[in-house]
Amino acid sequence: MDINITSIGGLSIWVWAGMYMFGFLLNKLCNHIWGDKETEFDVLLTGFGDSRIPVIKAVSASTGLGLKEAKELVGSAPAVLKKGISSEEAEQLKDEIEAAGGACEIK
Repeated sequence: MDINITSIGGLSIWVWAGMYMFGFLLNKLCNHIWGDKETEFDVLLTGFGDSRIPVIKAVSASTGLGLKEAKELVGSAPAVLKKGISSEEAEQLKDEIEAAGGACEIK
């Protein structure tokens, strides 16, 4: 029985190494071109302007919190309103809070 370490399955070890490197480099190229796009975002309340009451109502309506919890959340600004939401939902929440006089940012 003759064992040849330089070939695996009839192919040279260099062919296997070349195929591995080609796959590795192709993966890197695809990630560079199309990139890893974020799919989950966090919305942060950063401030509330002159009047807190409209912002509290908007936070309560858009997050599903009660008025007491929304008041505590607005009072502790900067605070996270929602975590791990889609881009469209984050933009909609930001628009609602800003329409009520609050200041938000999406991360």
